[in-house]
Amino acid sequence: GHYKSWLTACLARGVASGGTFLGRSCRKMPVIYFDKENPAAVVRGRAVILDMMELHELRYWGGWCNEQPPNIGDFRLLEFAREHKPLMVFDSFIRFHDAEENSATEMSRVMGDLRRIVGAGATVVMPHHRSRAEGSGSRHSKPSPRR
Repeated sequence: GHYKSWLTACLARGVASGGTFLGRSCRKMPVIYFDKENPAAVVRGRAVILDMMELHELRYWGGWCNEQPPNIGDFRLLEFAREHKPLMVFDSFIRFHDAEENSATEMSRVMGDLRRIVGAGATVVMPHHRSRAEGSGSRHSKPSPRR
């Protein structure tokens, strides 16, 4: 409800086409949009509205596919990053890992996997939900207690 998926779809279109995003020029590169947030009909409708249907550099891998999109840490993501140097969108971040988001130890493993993907040449975008707790800011992990 905060237009995160719309924003990332516009970014994906700009990068896949070598066009613009928010008035800035984009370097054309392959884009793979991993989507566990939106149903196929919503993604298709958005692609039509944003004129993304004919972009050969843009691929969606969504929860509606026969094979589910891989979670962060899956070896295929690192291989794809090395081979294609793409923009990779994980919509939304929370759906692509099983770590406890309030554990610095668990989240450091997830972030380490993402750093390896970036180190292999990919650019990573992760739309992220805010905490639903009343009066809360963004989600964040709490440091592990020192022993």
